[in-house]
Amino acid sequence: FESSLELKAILNEFMDGVVFIDHYGTIEFINPSISKIFGYKRSELVGENISILMFEPNKSLHQNYIETYFKTNQKKMIGKSGKLFGLTRSNQEIPIYIAISELKIGDNIKFVALIKDISELENAKKQVESYAHKLEHQLNYSEFKYSKLFQDSIDAIIITDKDGNITQ
Repeated sequence: FESSLELKAILNEFMDGVVFIDHYGTIEFINPSISKIFGYKRSELVGENISILMFEPNKSLHQNYIETYFKTNQKKMIGKSGKLFGLTRSNQEIPIYIAISELKIGDNIKFVALIKDISELENAKKQVESYAHKLEHQLNYSEFKYSKLFQDSIDAIIITDKDGNITQ
């Protein structure tokens, strides 16, 4: 990576996090977005195992994933993307979207992960679901009141549309 200053400059400008690890799972490079997402300084992560950023059960199983991959070529997440949970420096679980690719550089195999913090998206989703639940509850209550009005009425109630046609 030292010989490719242009590549580093480009990766440092990515809004999403970029992490390079070696075949042992050791972090070799992070861009500034990783520091923002996880709360670590670059110097605290480079040289550490990538599992430092993982939430259980992946944290405990990650080294086994790598070893299995090299023994069997069985890919768990390599070449794929999906939602996982990361672990910040303050031990906070955060939802992330991650895409992992394999890089073959000569005889060396490295991995690159693109990571996006989706906390805001997940919070917005929860708010929408909560609002939808409240609306559903209000609708059910309104239907109950409307139904009760008809059932309890001793007078005839006729509902018409704007043209005077009886609808109920």
